[in-house]
Amino acid sequence: MDEKLRIIAEAQGTNVEKLVDLVRENHLALQQMKALIKAQTAQQLVELVMESDTDGDYTIDDDECELLILKMKNFRSYIKVHEKNFRDAMKKSGGSLQGVMNIVKTVVLDDSEVPDDQKIFLIDEHLGQRDKGKAKKKK
Repeated sequence: MDEKLRIIAEAQGTNVEKLVDLVRENHLALQQMKALIKAQTAQQLVELVMESDTDGDYTIDDDECELLILKMKNFRSYIKVHEKNFRDAMKKSGGSLQGVMNIVKTVVLDDSEVPDDQKIFLIDEHLGQRDKGKAKKKK
């Protein structure tokens, strides 16, 4: 890869080290942006949880859980809720508002080591961005 970058840089009269540094800076900026978006998403999910506690008893019961799942499914195109895992986590928390908040906090954690089938929230790496003008490849 470095050789390819060197060839490109030389063809454009650019220093390879400078180009590599710019790529690293860009990567860091993208990681920071993703972290900020995840934090904002967690905050908005907390608001959904609070709104779903319709009787104000600081507990999410079964009916409120259904409402909360529906709201989360419609929340962001790049976040998918694994309903079974969410319901299991809700049961473990007893439906307490604090327990649900702890579940929501998992959005911002690095769960790259957790298999997808065990995650509560699945986040699209591209954060909902779509390739404009490009046809999707069929597999």
